[in-house]
Amino acid sequence: MRTGPEPSYLMRIGILYAHPIRMRINTVLYRREMSPTQWLEEFGGGSYGKVLGHFKALEKVGWLRKVRSRKDVAGRGRTRDLYRATELPVIDDETWLELPLSIQVAFTARCLRHLGERIGDALARGAVDAQVNSDRLFSCRSIRLDDQGWESAMAILRDCFFSLAQEQLDAKVRLDDSAESGRLMTIALAGFESPRPGSAPWADTRRGTASGDDHPPLRLGDAEDLPLSTRMAKVFADPLTLRILKELQLLDMSPSQLETKVGGASLQAFDRRCQTLTELGWLVRLGRGADSPLVLYRAAGPEAFDADLWGGIPESAKQAPSWPVFDEFCHKAEEALRQGSFNARPNRHVTWCTFLLDERGWRQVTHALNRCNDQLKAVAGHAKKRALAANRSAPPYETTFLLARFEDPEGDSESWEGGQPEG
Repeated sequence: MRTGPEPSYLMRIGILYAHPIRMRINTVLYRREMSPTQWLEEFGGGSYGKVLGHFKALEKVGWLRKVRSRKDVAGRGRTRDLYRATELPVIDDETWLELPLSIQVAFTARCLRHLGERIGDALARGAVDAQVNSDRLFSCRSIRLDDQGWESAMAILRDCFFSLAQEQLDAKVRLDDSAESGRLMTIALAGFESPRPGSAPWADTRRGTASGDDHPPLRLGDAEDLPLSTRMAKVFADPLTLRILKELQLLDMSPSQLETKVGGASLQAFDRRCQTLTELGWLVRLGRGADSPLVLYRAAGPEAFDADLWGGIPESAKQAPSWPVFDEFCHKAEEALRQGSFNARPNRHVTWCTFLLDERGWRQVTHALNRCNDQLKAVAGHAKKRALAANRSAPPYETTFLLARFEDPEGDSESWEGGQPEG
């Protein structure tokens, strides 16, 4: 049970990010209940003390809850506490808008890399192409939409995601009272705006200039032996650090100027955080200006030029019959991320997850995804009709959508849910 002030959602995300094993714990325990001992036996984690520490950290901020206790070995031995995850770590639109642009880009890049690893592995193992036609959904399509069509499409993806999450909850209850072992299904949903012809990469309207030498690029690779997830956690977990990064994306400032504008902490606290953010690659130290004795800082640019988005895809995946579909998605997603259109709309959607389903859950999830697919087609048709009625040849901009599902016999690897499904 949590005590004291409720932590913010961003702080909770930071706790989840602080160590790679925590995301995996959350993902697996959303499908099933486990004790720290069971986790250590099945997945490792160093030692019982370390695993227990991760469980307790996640329980403290509400990612896990203890559901019951039971005796080991048919009722004999030590009593073990069993935990379940309370929710999937998905950032909604309102929270997404709180994030600095560089964090949004890093978040998206990390999510796409994990998605590529999961689907690439499934393609290499033949899991995607093993589906029979009636159970198959693996598509990437471009759809021209207007603003009304975009909002409708995002609502469809959002509603589909939440209906799928509910199916997992229902399937857990049925599997607990059933002899079925369940089947793992990996599901991916994505929708984003494609780059518009002639658009400049990363036009930063908040500064009024395009990113360039005056706005050095963000390093998305590891820095000082710290993985990107840890670098992000240090921002998420500290409200003042998050505010500093947001302010410095709007205007170059010194620690003393930040203290005056933001307040709530000492000059030393602002100076220390600026130095830490610089070491982590989120800020650039500009030095003293020609007409100012102050040391100024600037947020690193949002470019993802050093991000190896698809480096985790095995070469053998490219021999799979369905590889051209995913290859199309990879090219379009990477171009959109680098050009800045991927995150141009705060309600863009990227989620993926692996669920443990019984046969009933499998059928219902399949039906929900097929319905989502049909609804997106209808939205495209309506947008085209509106364009013709307005004497336009087509709706104004292009969007890209990925819908995929496949049976995943090795789905206990890390999953990351990285979308913004709530409007």
